Amino acid sequence: MLYSQGVSLEDLEIGRSALNNPRKVWRIFATYYYLFRGTPTRMWLDFAFQQLFGLEQRLSEETADLYFDTISEKLLTPEFRPRALYERFNLEVLATTDSPLDSLAEHQAIRESNWKARILPSFRPDPVVDPEFTGFAENIAKLSEKTGEDTSTWAGYLNALRVTRVRFRELGCTATDHGHPTARTANLPTVAAQVRITPGRQSRATFASAFHETDNNGWQKCARFSADSLVPFAQSPDLQAKLPGCRACGKCSDRAAQRVLQDRGRAHSSQTMPPGYARAG
Repeated sequence: MLYSQGVSLEDLEIGRSALNNPRKVWRIFATYYYLFRGTPTRMWLDFAFQQLFGLEQRLSEETADLYFDTISEKLLTPEFRPRALYERFNLEVLATTDSPLDSLAEHQAIRESNWKARILPSFRPDPVVDPEFTGFAENIAKLSEKTGEDTSTWAGYLNALRVTRVRFRELGCTATDHGHPTARTANLPTVAAQVRITPGRQSRATFASAFHETDNNGWQKCARFSADSLVPFAQSPDLQAKLPGCRACGKCSDRAAQRVLQDRGRAHSSQTMPPGYARAG
């Protein structure tokens, strides 16, 4: 919102690991707070300012320091610690967003503590499924290290994702949170997938540039990779026993599995591999 009105990202100190001058950034936000009139963001913030922090005056350039000092002071009190707020808000469950490369050590520590709250991880796979994600090639290598799978092959890559999802499920995860630019899916034949671009066998520069090439059907390869990666995520672990390449779990519903297999067949017939894709990769 502020950027659209000419406020630079540099002035907001966005992209830095830590703010050099948080009060200055807050003053900028307060000055342009009127832009949020009528938005859900404004209603939510106004409610929080009044109900949680006792601030009655409207946030503006003139009241920016009052807000900053009041909020900063209260956040240091025991009543505003995360666990205290969890109880105060009468929450039943709270889900975090976590990378596949996250150790989830904090979640394990909560489970081993005496706190009875339900704090669950959510699976956010962008770092290892989006070729345009910063450090993507390195992340694929880290995924291999964490899972013991050979992520330089398509089968090993998928197995690494399955192993990671199981780890998340063991800590209560019930949801994934994807950042795909579109909901478009693809379903490449296994043979083609096995010879696709593999980060473990190319330099970082070669790997990155290859994914920005366009194939004969107009697909940008990074988009194709994301689209094809989305299909395995739609497979329930309970259905994988009936699907090619799965790790049998013995809990599959025959009727449900048949529906998934039929859907995959239709997807395969309507979204075939673009000519030359495997060779170009």
